[in-house]
Amino acid sequence: MPTSEYQKLAQDADVRKENYIDLVRQYYDLVTPIYLEKWGVSFHFAIFRGEESLEEAMIATEQWLADFAGLRTGMKVLDVGCGVGGPALTIARYSGAHITGINIVEPHIHIARDRALKAGLADRTEFLVADAMAMPFPDGTFDAVYVIEAGCHMPDKPRFYQECARALKTGGVFIGTDWFRSNSLTSQDAADYIEPICRLHGIPSLISLAELRRYLSAAGFSIHTVDNLATYGNVLKNWENIDRKSLRLLNTYMRFVIPKVEQMMLEGGLKLIDAARRGVFLLGIWKAVRQT
Repeated sequence: MPTSEYQKLAQDADVRKENYIDLVRQYYDLVTPIYLEKWGVSFHFAIFRGEESLEEAMIATEQWLADFAGLRTGMKVLDVGCGVGGPALTIARYSGAHITGINIVEPHIHIARDRALKAGLADRTEFLVADAMAMPFPDGTFDAVYVIEAGCHMPDKPRFYQECARALKTGGVFIGTDWFRSNSLTSQDAADYIEPICRLHGIPSLISLAELRRYLSAAGFSIHTVDNLATYGNVLKNWENIDRKSLRLLNTYMRFVIPKVEQMMLEGGLKLIDAARRGVFLLGIWKAVRQT
């Protein structure tokens, strides 16, 4: 699919919100092969504890999130925006919980199912094509719900958190990490950094941690944690990884014109670096319990 079709959807925030399903599907149709080649099977950033590799940090982060949520054998757990199943398979293997992953990108689901079968985890995982804004589960289906950098793709954040609450049993745990803008964003920073990040990554809009706290409370959650992910370890190393990967990408294509998709991804990655270093973009984490 040419990037021009995606760019038509991505240029305007209102259009992105109204057409979020097409936006996200077209974005991942374009970038998934490159993500798999350059980043791996987990489409998220990691917490680094030392000099471990990106792959090691990814697995450790996913296992830490399973512990953070208190996941264990016998629990029914929902992975919202599961990608190609990287985190779900790690968490299912590590925790013993049964993980149901949902995603609106159908090719991702096919990859996840195939990977689960090859990993011997088909009995502990299930992957479905489903929209997280209207999930196909009865009320109170799951013991826990987690989101790893996928809530940012939702067009209506308050409604999304309400839908996660609906799928949870009373007393169920909701955790996640995601992309956020700073609480004190200027209009200039929004135009210079946040809007390009959204446009280049298939995101309708970004909210702040302060907004997250309000929306979780309004959805019926008792909040345990809302924080900057950097509190829990080194996340700046992710930007260093992007820097190195961007340089390698430039070196790979320096002898001819960089293809449009790689141009878009390179621009998006560098914009993330600049915004994170300026403090207008951050990775956030939360933990909440459904009360009502």
